[in-house]
Amino acid sequence: MVIRQIKKGRLNIMKNLLKIVVVLFMTILTIVSCDNNETNETILNSTNRKSELYSESEILKVLNNNTAEVECKGSCNDCTMIVSLVTGIGQCGCNDCKLVISTRQSNGNINEDIKDKEKLIQSLYNLDFFQSSYTRFLEYSEKKYGVKAIKSEGIEFYSNDDVIAVLFKFKDTKGELQSVMYSQTINTEGKVLGPKFEIDCTGSCGCKEQFNFNTGTASCSCADCVMTVTQI
Repeated sequence: MVIRQIKKGRLNIMKNLLKIVVVLFMTILTIVSCDNNETNETILNSTNRKSELYSESEILKVLNNNTAEVECKGSCNDCTMIVSLVTGIGQCGCNDCKLVISTRQSNGNINEDIKDKEKLIQSLYNLDFFQSSYTRFLEYSEKKYGVKAIKSEGIEFYSNDDVIAVLFKFKDTKGELQSVMYSQTINTEGKVLGPKFEIDCTGSCGCKEQFNFNTGTASCSCADCVMTVTQI
């Protein structure tokens, strides 16, 4: 009887020790996992479900006659932005680099009325319009400049009652800043439909595509620019 009690006591001790080891292991694993995830790469801290994003009609209402711009700013060498089409999240290229989101009215003044800028940007990233434009942009940069511009210098969104547009800024193989714009019409029901266009301004004056909120059209930023419009 005594021997059985001793064996039973030893078994209980071993079980308790095993539980302690398992708890310690899981604690260490959790700490390591948290350390690896402590980055500034996400636009939203925790929200990443489409059910929590703006609907297409809500996006167009919030963005109407406004510009929303997202870019990475910091002092590190590779302070550029990468967008994941899977998660709809933007990521900066280095540690000392943060995503900065700004919104402006059609007259250029800062718009502080748009409170949840992070939700707006991620909602825009999840639009079919943006996803297809981004895919086309990668093909465009590789074909024209020989660089698949996964790393962007910034993205700007525009919209009025009739058109939504997105501008991608990137650097070519020479390190010079380039850009291209994509636009698509909005129907009377507030849906992004109709033909999509690629607007490309090229020249020696630092060309950039510009969106006109009054007319819903694009123009080039300077005289020495040639505009190429392609329906896609």
